[in-house]
Amino acid sequence: MQDSERTLIILDGYSYLYRHFQNYQEMRANPHKKGSLPTGVIYNTMTEISNINSLISSKRSPFFGKTLFHACVYDYKGPSFRDEWMPDLAKRKRQLPEAIQLQIDPIENLCEILGWKTLKIPGLRAIDVIGTLAKIATKKPDTNVVVISGNQDLFQLASDRVVIFDSISRYERDDNGVVRDFGLLPSLMLDFQVMSSSSADGKRNIPKMTPASSVKLLKKYGSLQGIIENADSTPNPVGD
Repeated sequence: MQDSERTLIILDGYSYLYRHFQNYQEMRANPHKKGSLPTGVIYNTMTEISNINSLISSKRSPFFGKTLFHACVYDYKGPSFRDEWMPDLAKRKRQLPEAIQLQIDPIENLCEILGWKTLKIPGLRAIDVIGTLAKIATKKPDTNVVVISGNQDLFQLASDRVVIFDSISRYERDDNGVVRDFGLLPSLMLDFQVMSSSSADGKRNIPKMTPASSVKLLKKYGSLQGIIENADSTPNPVGD
């Protein structure tokens, strides 16, 4: 990781909504009234941001510049350009449980109060906004980026200037971390996700393709396109 004067810290708010909801589904503003506002996601998100702020303050490694910028990114409620590619996944993404939807506006307001700029861009999903911010920020030689997310789709952004940090597991990955954990460069992580994702992810998956097989083939052929071009020489059942 390179040292910097400035650091952009991006919280992938959408990726934590479900994780926070699962842990605190029953928490409500009035615990004795079932119909009162659910507050589990609000509470857990605010606790998470407080922990992140404390962690950054205590760490203060050279990677964190003297000047910090904070952004919390969420999916836009309306349609995105991705909907035409995968309509089934888009429909599922928009069907957040009502208990989560009721908490999003209060979370965004509280994030602003705590100094985190909330971003929702029409036509884009959170992952698209995060990727764009990271690319723009690292064009400046004095700026590093920390993306706080548990979403493996963002590992493709990792570099010596961009760290992906899971604040729940307290695990971080730069480009060397991705190679260490997956055996692949970040530039191949998108192909890896396409090849090894399950149908439960809502993505088109390749039957009988394991993560280990994906890594082996990507190393051999250099990309998913390279694998497709050499499908005839790939042993079954993967070749099929």
